[in-house]
Amino acid sequence: MRSVRVWSALLAVGIAVGVAAVCWPWRAQEPRSGSSPENLNATGFTIAEGSELRVDAFWDPITDSSDDFHRKWDELAKLRPAVRSKSYPGSAFKAFLPPGPANVGDVWNLKEEGLLTFLRQFHPGATLKLHINNGDSPGAYACLRRLSENYAEIVFRVHAEFVLRDGFFTPGQFTGSLVVDRANRRPVYFRMYLPPGPVNFDTGWKILGSSRATMVVNGKEVEVEPTHATDAGSVPRMELIGGDADLIRHVQWGAAKSLDEVNAALALRFYEFKRIEWVDFGSALGLAKKTGKPLHVLAVDGTLDDESC
Repeated sequence: MRSVRVWSALLAVGIAVGVAAVCWPWRAQEPRSGSSPENLNATGFTIAEGSELRVDAFWDPITDSSDDFHRKWDELAKLRPAVRSKSYPGSAFKAFLPPGPANVGDVWNLKEEGLLTFLRQFHPGATLKLHINNGDSPGAYACLRRLSENYAEIVFRVHAEFVLRDGFFTPGQFTGSLVVDRANRRPVYFRMYLPPGPVNFDTGWKILGSSRATMVVNGKEVEVEPTHATDAGSVPRMELIGGDADLIRHVQWGAAKSLDEVNAALALRFYEFKRIEWVDFGSALGLAKKTGKPLHVLAVDGTLDDESC
């Protein structure tokens, strides 16, 4: 969700038709450290040049879009992985590693060049430069989630876009993880995926014409500028995956954070409004009555904290 829309919406007070979210006026706490008393340092955390991992790509057909662009726009309807299966050298996965020693819970920025190596397995038009950029949500970050003597798990979040011949395709986000065998310095599991949901992508279709053009929206022919008409919808599965996740099923982690804590820490790097503590309406109403503080009520009909609308 573009921040300009978010903050404009936050100015409105009241309840609209839709799903109501309530903003209680205090700031959320920073994610806390893991429950383990020890926090192993990741000094020497690297990947050997000679290792490799095969990664398979999946990109299911779009099942739904608000204005049926997936039925009207042939290029959008036929989006599939550019490369179904590819073996990556261990050096490619260094793009996800911390730039130096890291502790569990540390977050670092990921460089575009290394990520594009993987994103282009989906489509050659991959970019981290979003066509709408208000300064808060582009980029990619990773967090060291779990660490043991022999394994490390990194969780990441990437905001990317695919430039098409006649427009663009913007997933809400890519998330996933990389598991590294520290003892043998090799990647053993990798997954990068678009979280499923009723709305998990945004798209723009370039309407051709020298001045103005028309298209059918909601059954009506409307006149539009010769730029882009937008739509949003759902892709059931879009992911890169390789290796064996079962290798770490019984690992005794020396230090760890919950996935919720890590996802919260990553989201904070993209959206300042995530520092607001959101509570359900019933709880907020009770607190308002108890404290005498006003409620700020926001109605949303899409995903608030990703790039899908």
